[in-house]
Parts: sequence; C-alpha cells; structure tokens
Amino acid sequence: MSEKFLIDTSVWIEALRPGGNPKITGWLRETLLQERAVLAPPIKAEILIGARSEKQFAELDSMLQALPLLTGEDIVWEKAARLGYRLRRQGLLIPMMDLLIATWAMQSDCTLVHRDKHYDLLAGACPSLKAYSLTSS
Repeated sequence: MSEKFLIDTSVWIEALRPGGNPKITGWLRETLLQERAVLAPPIKAEILIGARSEKQFAELDSMLQALPLLTGEDIVWEKAARLGYRLRRQGLLIPMMDLLIATWAMQSDCTLVHRDKHYDLLAGACPSLKAYSLTSS
C-alpha cells in the first residue's frame, strides 16, 4: 500500500496561489495524480473559506470532492484535546486547528505534509506524527 499524504492548508495555499512555488505546485500535482492525497474536514473547510468568489468556491469544492475524506471525527476531537492538554503541560501551545489536523494524520496513519512551524514542534513532541515540511526554497 502506498504512503498517503494529508496535505495541510499551508501547502494548498502555496500551490493554488498565482505564482506559487513551482516545487510545491509540482509535488502536489504529482501526489494528486498518484492518488496519494487525502483530506481532513478542517483542511477542506479552510481551503473553501479562502475562495475569492462563488465560482472559485464551486471549483475548489468540486476538486476536493475527488479526494478521500478522512473519517473518525469523534475520536479525533477527543485525542486532539488530550494531546493539547499534554503539550500545554510541557509549555507547548499549539493552535486547536493544528492539533486536530495532526491528530487526524496520526489516527489515519498518514504523513502530514505542511509549511507550518507548529507541525515541526508537534513532530518533535509526538514521535508517532509523521510530518514532512515543504519549504519554499
């Protein structure tokens, strides 16, 4: 079975913006063509919220419908809360949305591909989080 990638909003934004980084855009295109990308509900919502028009919203929604949507929402919320609680006790404050997305990646055994420093911090604190940072260089 091929490795599945949960692609964070930070990567989608870079790939979809006019003049986006060609390295990131190319990686995303290849991953989509290989059918290795999956989607978590919070990421779908973040992408759609960023649409600049009704037309773009409909286009993005149609494109995202083609991706497998991860399930298990109840357990993810519970585990994200537990993770946030544990990390806060260690002095590490991570935004709730990032906790949810990272937990979805761990729960679904996916590699989280991102451009967000919070996930680097999470990966350092959670050995079970498989995370890969796509830098803009």
